[in-house]
Amino acid sequence: MNLAAQTALKSLVANDTIRVGRLISPLAIRYLVVPLGETPSKAAINLVESLSNQLDLRRTYYASDLVIFENVSWLPIISVLDEESSVASEQAGDIALTGQELKSTMPLLVDQNSVANKRVKSRFSGGTVHLAVPFDSRWQLFVDGALLSPRVAFGSSTAFDAPIAGVVSLHYKTSPLRYLYLILQTLAWLCLLMLAANFSRFRRRIRQIDVKKITLVPESPRPEQKIDMASR
Repeated sequence: MNLAAQTALKSLVANDTIRVGRLISPLAIRYLVVPLGETPSKAAINLVESLSNQLDLRRTYYASDLVIFENVSWLPIISVLDEESSVASEQAGDIALTGQELKSTMPLLVDQNSVANKRVKSRFSGGTVHLAVPFDSRWQLFVDGALLSPRVAFGSSTAFDAPIAGVVSLHYKTSPLRYLYLILQTLAWLCLLMLAANFSRFRRRIRQIDVKKITLVPESPRPEQKIDMASR
């Protein structure tokens, strides 16, 4: 999905599109903030001008140092697509996004948690559930306990085709390697703590050792011996 955002940004900077709002619609990007600072650069001024020319963006706040645009074509991070948007989600590329406005009939699983930690459940009447997250086969959507498999939507995000109505819950099946990584990380921290504790104890022992001064006493000079040559 980072690639999709980069492609949309390049098209915006190059003035190749007036539908950048639709290009970033599956990414659940609602607001675009452009900081200008006290002395706006030429690049920042050109960016504001390009965003102002976009048909799907509405300038909601303007000040000398900050400009905020709202994307009127945004999709909620978890939503039910309408019929036309559901058909468009099976295609990839800019044409599928800019050819028509993407719409959702309702948001799903609204709470304060992240997408991977949803605790609430929602009831809906069936349709295509879209997630504004990169495609991953470990995403699981349950409708009345029935497990649905994900598919790629718009070439980058995730969708579930749910032909039945019911209570919806979303889960992410974590890879077993993640738990192994957490165990190894915990062991590494414990080793570091043990090394730090032993080092502190070693420093305390050194401080407790009395430093003895060693005094060097010079050797006293020997008396000179005179030899009487006459007696020889």
